[in-house]
Amino acid sequence: MAAKCATAPGAKDYCFKTRSGLLLDPTDVSGQLSSHPAPGLPWLPTDFTLACINEPPRGAGGTSVTVEDDPGDPNGLLCVAARDIAPGEELFMDYGICFDRTSYGRTTDD
Repeated sequence: MAAKCATAPGAKDYCFKTRSGLLLDPTDVSGQLSSHPAPGLPWLPTDFTLACINEPPRGAGGTSVTVEDDPGDPNGLLCVAARDIAPGEELFMDYGICFDRTSYGRTTDD
């Protein structure tokens, strides 16, 4: 993953690490979300919808989803609704203590 992020830094924003240490990487060689992740050999198409859950902006009222280890699969993660979610509502989750937030609040002109 470190080697991939050296050439495709955007990939780090979408990866999850399971409790078993497996990295789930839904990105292509350029670090963009893809239904056919890379690098490598043929992959099964994957649904990356849950990789589109964002952290809540200030004033958004907190998170609506939590991420938990799947008790039935050591390589799995579960996204669990933390409250009732309306159809079409954007989903928000806490990215955790290791996520780099240094760019939060910056504009392209900074």
